[in-house]
Amino acid sequence: MLKVAECYTSGQRALPDAASRPILIMMARTSELEDVTRVILSTPIRNGHKARLIAMSGIDSSGKGYVASRLSQHLSSEGARVALIGIDGWLNLPSVRFSVNDTGRHFYENAFRFAEMFSQFAVHNAHDCPDGGSNCDVATRLAAADTWLSSNIAPLLANPEFQQSGLFILTTDESRNSLENGGGKVTTVLVGTGVKASYQGTNSYDHRSLLDLSMKALGLMNIPNQADLANEMTEFYQ
Repeated sequence: MLKVAECYTSGQRALPDAASRPILIMMARTSELEDVTRVILSTPIRNGHKARLIAMSGIDSSGKGYVASRLSQHLSSEGARVALIGIDGWLNLPSVRFSVNDTGRHFYENAFRFAEMFSQFAVHNAHDCPDGGSNCDVATRLAAADTWLSSNIAPLLANPEFQQSGLFILTTDESRNSLENGGGKVTTVLVGTGVKASYQGTNSYDHRSLLDLSMKALGLMNIPNQADLANEMTEFYQ
């Protein structure tokens, strides 16, 4: 059995009170994916937010990747826009995630630091307020995002493995005051091996271009949403 989904709307903190607890879905067969899809899509999105954040966990080799891919297909077929994110970076140490008592359930409940991950993804994104709400000004949101970046990105850039072959992309989903070309003009920063220093691009790109760049940087050639047909961001490389 897999712990398939904990559903949060974007910006909601994982607080330990009944009102904010996630929806927990336990699934034993992939044939239940249609039911899981229905529950996820029926989870209300709070006013002022744009997305649901879904978590999936299970014992090693239990088929999480396969189920995640199938669930993504089901959600996409219902018109949802889906992004799959690997979360091994939030995996707890063996002493925390394993126990001789009620082994399976203990793993499901303790394998990953889901609350920490939700907080980092949903709160430090400059779209939501530091407390997870939406009643604050843009300066407050940007300050919270800047603080998070200052604390977390510097160690990444200093990592020897990253310096050998890493790529860090900082961008936003849309402009604050423009809808030109669907989302307006946004700033995107690339940092990594082979990226030109202090270079400013001259061509036009969209998020499909970023998807194409990211997938190819990971060595993946099966690129969805026809992103491989978007303008390639080769001008940023030496």
